[in-house]
Amino acid sequence: MTMKRFLSVVSSIKTRVCVNFTAYLCVAFAVAIGFGQWEQVKWPFSLLLAACLFGVMQWVCYGDVCLKAWRYSLRTLLFLGVTLPGLLLLAWGFGWFPMDQPLAWAIFLVLFAAVFAATMFLFELAFQAKGRQYDGLLGEYKAKKAQNRR
Repeated sequence: MTMKRFLSVVSSIKTRVCVNFTAYLCVAFAVAIGFGQWEQVKWPFSLLLAACLFGVMQWVCYGDVCLKAWRYSLRTLLFLGVTLPGLLLLAWGFGWFPMDQPLAWAIFLVLFAAVFAATMFLFELAFQAKGRQYDGLLGEYKAKKAQNRR
């Protein structure tokens, strides 16, 4: 099995595991809520809602369908403008932190900013690497095309 095929299989399995886990979690939530166990599942349920929020906004802002024509900086501002308030509403609504502990909220905001900055940095590195790969392939194509003309 080639490395490319191996990575394709791993990616496919990873996607199926995530989908299955989410489906099983939703069933477990329904059963728990049906038996009056809301307090036991409200925190993980809020995390599922946060994951849905981030997934939808990633699709809208960075996917190939919706806002592809927008500048990257505008898409990133939209992403931040929706996800941060949404996450804060979830944190407040589901009681992730006591309202009377501003330090907990400040740490949450600092961690959000740090994770967001690290993610943007890593994506930038990946985009640069992909750009160099495309530049190399384009150079090879142009060299072959010039060689074929001779």
